[in-house]
Amino acid sequence: MSKWVNNLVGGVLKTAAAKSKMTRPEGETFGDEIRRGSQDISETVDAILRKLTSGGLEAEAGFRMARALALTSGSRRDGVKVTLACAANDAEFINLVVMADKARDRHDWSMAEIEYSKALRLYPLHCGYRVQYAHMLKEQDRFDEAELQYREAYALGEMDGELLLHLRFAAAKSGREVNAGTLAGIAAYWGDRTDERPLAPPPVAADVVTLGRLFIDRTAWTPSELNDFLDRYPRQVDVVGAFLKRPEFAQRNRELLAVIVETAEKLA
Repeated sequence: MSKWVNNLVGGVLKTAAAKSKMTRPEGETFGDEIRRGSQDISETVDAILRKLTSGGLEAEAGFRMARALALTSGSRRDGVKVTLACAANDAEFINLVVMADKARDRHDWSMAEIEYSKALRLYPLHCGYRVQYAHMLKEQDRFDEAELQYREAYALGEMDGELLLHLRFAAAKSGREVNAGTLAGIAAYWGDRTDERPLAPPPVAADVVTLGRLFIDRTAWTPSELNDFLDRYPRQVDVVGAFLKRPEFAQRNRELLAVIVETAEKLA
């Protein structure tokens, strides 16, 4: 994948705020910067939690900061780390999942779905409760939607073997097989903690929607279509490559492509 694509999409998937906090000292490599950024994020989370528990920070404001940090951190790996650390201490999130769990235990699948959904709106990168949300959809025979949530949980690092059993069951109900190569690619990302390239993380549905809007100006996707993307492509960069090959990309980006060709010719 060319450098301009990585730079362009990296700007979409990583916020300017996260970048502005990372200034590279002389002689430091990009890899050093990424590792230092991860340490800075862990220290920031620790500082927020310390202030919250000591009463030095008002809870609602503090957890708003934590939720924003989870979505604007320098990498997907950091975002999941922040999510799990902060959600475990966030009273609003905890109350929602307690209500969801109670509804689940009395087999009120619809109410449990609603409460888990509210909790996930606070922390979209929470892989564990995304599995619970998927279970509630499966119990209501909404297999396409359940499959999508299982796929997202796996993409966010939930490597529990039982999850794959549920994923394969939901996919089979929709007439789809699960691509073992894609699963292996996702597991490889979470197993290699040194890979922090902007487009290396496994995609979730929101990534497909964001990239689809960017490259082919499309925003509406069915769960089945999103499942197809997540089944085929283990990395965000693979989703980018798929969009670049679609005729809609050339049709909607003629001026951009002309500029790229002209620039390449001048630099040749």
